[in-house]
Formats: sequence, structure tokens, C-alpha cells
Amino acid sequence: MATPELQHSFQTLLQTEENFRSLVENVQDCAIYMLDPFGHVISWNVGAEKIMGYKAPEVIGRHFSCFFIKEDIEQGLPERELEIAKITGRVELEGWRLRADGSRFWASVVVTSLRGEHGELRGFVKIIQKKNTAKEAEEALKIANESQEMQIDQRTAVLKNIIKQLLQQIRERQKIETQLRDSEQRFRAIFDQAAVGISQVGLDGRWLMVNQRLCDIVGYSASELLQSKFQDITHPDDIAADCEYKRQLLAGEISSYSMEKRYIRKDGSIVWVNLSVSLVSDTSPIKNQDSTDSLHYLQSVPKYFISVIEDISDRKAAEQALAESEAKLRKQATQLKNALQQLKRTQLQLIHSEKMSSLGQLVAGIAHEINNPVSFIYGNLDYAAHYITDLLHLVKLYQQQYPATPTIQEFQDKIDLDFLREDALKLLSSMKQGAERISQIVLSLRNFSRHDEALLKEVDIHSGIESTLMILRHRLQPKPGFPAIQVIKDFGNLPKVQCYASQLNQVFMNILSNAIDALEERYITSNICSMPCAQCPTIHIRTELLDGERVAIYIADNGPGMTEEVRARLFDPFFTTKSVSRGLGLSISYYIVVEQHGGELTCFSQPGKGAHFAIVIPLRQK
Repeated sequence: MATPELQHSFQTLLQTEENFRSLVENVQDCAIYMLDPFGHVISWNVGAEKIMGYKAPEVIGRHFSCFFIKEDIEQGLPERELEIAKITGRVELEGWRLRADGSRFWASVVVTSLRGEHGELRGFVKIIQKKNTAKEAEEALKIANESQEMQIDQRTAVLKNIIKQLLQQIRERQKIETQLRDSEQRFRAIFDQAAVGISQVGLDGRWLMVNQRLCDIVGYSASELLQSKFQDITHPDDIAADCEYKRQLLAGEISSYSMEKRYIRKDGSIVWVNLSVSLVSDTSPIKNQDSTDSLHYLQSVPKYFISVIEDISDRKAAEQALAESEAKLRKQATQLKNALQQLKRTQLQLIHSEKMSSLGQLVAGIAHEINNPVSFIYGNLDYAAHYITDLLHLVKLYQQQYPATPTIQEFQDKIDLDFLREDALKLLSSMKQGAERISQIVLSLRNFSRHDEALLKEVDIHSGIESTLMILRHRLQPKPGFPAIQVIKDFGNLPKVQCYASQLNQVFMNILSNAIDALEERYITSNICSMPCAQCPTIHIRTELLDGERVAIYIADNGPGMTEEVRARLFDPFFTTKSVSRGLGLSISYYIVVEQHGGELTCFSQPGKGAHFAIVIPLRQK
């Protein structure tokens, strides 16, 4: 960015040039005009219009050879004139020149080359005065002999005045140039000693000027950088964004930009920098074709980019370390969360294992203790039936052979011998049915617990379901104010399934118990037990074989259903909608089906539409 002194000097220079331009444009006795380096007219004063006969719009942009006679053009005089001025800096000559109407006049010409600060050619200034030939002089003497000296004096005075003003302008320009050199020296000192990298970059991306700090940042010498472009050391992933910003600068869409980018150092390592860029433009003279004025300074021409580069590698390293630390903490937090979940599952499994172990031992013990006396009773009932039949037959024979005494007759009437004879066999039959029922319950208890079958075995899934229903039979019976729960079984043709039978039976027990609880909640609290049979409490159990490799067990009820919030957490460890004393929830069932058997346990439910559980396990465990 330019310093205030530079800006002031530049404004002063512009004002000086404006004054000089105004002076030149209003000189009428001399044709003064400027050419670009290729000989095209770029300015035209009043004197040129008067002497040459052209208006400014007619001549601006044309090659100055149009003012030469044909013979001089054929001899290459216009080109030699500029070439000599380019070499010597100034050339004076005389010759014929053409006016706009085709007439010629003898002219005295001074051509001066214009060069920039670094010696580059900027163009030429031509001053032309009309000079009379001998013939013209004779005619002029006849017409204006008396006024010749006065005209010469006037022209001399004008030229002296012009020269004086030109000298003043030159002295002012030299003063400004001195100030600019001083300012440039101060800028150079700041540029070279800055703590950040500073550079000038051409519009094509080439480094034009770099300071030592930038060289230190990227590891290249100044001479190496000045032979390359910024794209050559920019990380490929950052080139597009940098070029897009520069395009926006050149289009005038933004005044500056900053971005973080990566340079590739000479040793191949990556350095992160913060880049701030602005565009430096120059004001160039252009001709406004819609105006009769000869010169206008209207166009801003981009020259180069100024870049400030700050090394932010340490900050980036700190950010990277922080990000890695945060990632490590997040990973540890995830591991801790997983460990906590695993701990909960383990705790749940331990509780369940302890319960199942105790339950298995208890059921096995009870089944054993009950089975012995029941077997004894059941085994002796047939003998007892034979004995009683024989005794009744003996009593009948006594009645036939010996008349009853009054005492015997009285006792027969008291015990109602005929009823006893008829009911005794019915009583024995009922006792036999009761013993068979107890045996079935004992078998169901043993099948449910399977305490002696801890390993994988091929079992009948339907047998496990039937055993579970047998144990829950008392809960399916009608109660005061609550009808019986109807169980609809739709069993498919299933082969034996390799599984942990006691664990799978526990899943059936949990789901069926929950279904019964839900039905009791709906049909007791809502007092709708008198509704039609289609809406009576019902549990539907269906099984089927899937793709020959999996078995599906569906258990559905027409209870109150559940909300999506409850359904989403249904299999979470320790989640339950019941009191703590009534169960551990369905998470252990999920663990048994999914983790132990490699299967799937899903639930579909909506409020008021019951619940539908699907258990899918493979026929064979891997």
C-alpha cells in the first residue's frame, strides 16, 4: 500500500502534468502532438489543427506518415525519423509536410523520444513550425513585409514563454521524482526487513519482487523465485481457489482477499501460510472518441498484485494437535460408553444367568421331588382300581348269598352303598387324570428349564412354545372381571432347530408374559371384557420356515400397543415400563436371539393396535 507521501507526490505529479497538458493544447503557433511508440497520433493541440488542417477526431489513431509527401514515404523517411529520435533522444530537421486539403508546406520539425522510469520507450513528442520557402517568402514579403519582424518577435516571445514554462515543469517534475526515489528507498528498507513475506506478482503469476522473509518461508532464493510463478510452489489443491480470487480482483468484484493455503518448500515439505492479496493498478491515457478534447486520463490498467504472506505452520500444528486430542478424547468417550453398555449387558447377563441357574435348579428339583410321588401314585392307581373292583364284587356276592342284618342294612343306608359303588371308580379315574396332569406339568417344567442341556442341541421349537404355554396356563384362564385369553396357534412344518433351548424358552416366556400383562392392562383397566369375541384378549402364535435356512416365530397380541418412543427403547438394557420387581425388560431376550443365536428380534407396534414380535433364528448355528 502506498504511503501518504507517495500518494501526495503522485497527486502533485498528476496536477503538474495536467497544467502542462493545458498549456500545450492551447499553443496556436506550433503544431504539438504526441505519438505512441509505433507512430500513431495520440494527442493533437489547437496549433496542429490550425497548421495541419485536421480536427482532433480526424487524426487521433492515424499513423503520422499521413503528413509526409509520397516521395518521402517511399524513401522510408517517417521510420528513419523515429529511429533516430529513439537512438539520440532528439532530432531536428526540415521538410515538406501535407495539410488535410492536400497542399504542402515547408516545416521545421523537432522530434523528442519519451521514456519511462526504467528507460522503456513510452512514445514521441513532435513540434512542427511552418517555414516559408524562398518563393513563399517573396510572396509573403509582398503581402506582409512590414509585419514580418513583429510576427517573428511575437513567435519568439511565445516560444520563450513556452520554454520558460516547460523548464518550470521540468524542475517540478525532477523534484517529485526525487521525492519518489526517497519514498521508494524507504519502501525498499521496509520491504526487505519485514517480519512477513512480501511480494509483487505479475498478472501472469510470475514473481516480480520478493523479500528475504518470503525466501526463508519457502526455502528458495530470490533469483529462483523470480524465474518461476506462484503456481509452481503452490499446493495443487489450493491453486484453483487462489486463481479464482485473483480473477475476482481483476474483474473488480472484490478489492482484496485473504486465504489460508499451502506452499511446497524447496525440500518438499509443506508450509501453511495466510495470504493477503490486493491489486495495484495504473492510470493510462486514452482518447474518448465521443469528445473533441485531445487527451483524457480515464482508464485504470491493472499492473501487478501485492501479496503479504504470514507463516502459520505453528498455529496449524497446534490446531492439528488439538484436533487429534479432541478425536482421541471422542474415541475414549466412545470406548467408555461402549464399555458402560457392555458392563450393563454383562450385569444383566449375570443377573439373568443367576436367575436362570437358580430357576433351573429350583424347577429341576421341584420336578424331581414331585415326579417321584406322582409316579408312585400314578403307578398304584391301576392296582387300587382292581382292588376296589374286587372288593365291590365281593360285597355284591355277600349281598346275594347272605341277607343283610339290621345293623349292616343301617350302615349301607348311611354310606349310600349304591352311590359309593358307582362313584368309587369315577373317583379313581379323576385321580388318574390329575396324576397325568401333574406329570405333564412336571414334563413342561423340565422342558422349559432344560437344566441338563446347556449346550447346543437340536430341539422341537413347538415343544418349547407348548411348555411355556403350559406354565403360563393359569394366567390364561378366566378371572373375575376378566375373560380367558384366547391363544391361536398356527404352527408351520418346522424341522428341529439347533439352539440353546432353555434360553430360547426364556425368550418365549418374556414375550408371552408381556403380552398377557398388556392384555390384562387393557381389558381390566378399560372394563371392556364384555366386548364381542373378535375383540376379546387374544394371542396369536405363528411359525414358518424361511428360505430353508431360518425359522420365524411370530407372537402378536391385540393389547394397547406402545408409542414409538417406548418401542425404540424396548431392547435397551434395564429399560422396562414395569416395576423393578417384575422383570429386567426385553434386553436379555434381544441378547439371546441376536448375540447367542445370530438371529433377529424386532417389534412392530402402534398405540391401540397391539404388538407384533418377530423372532428369526438360523436352523444351524455357525
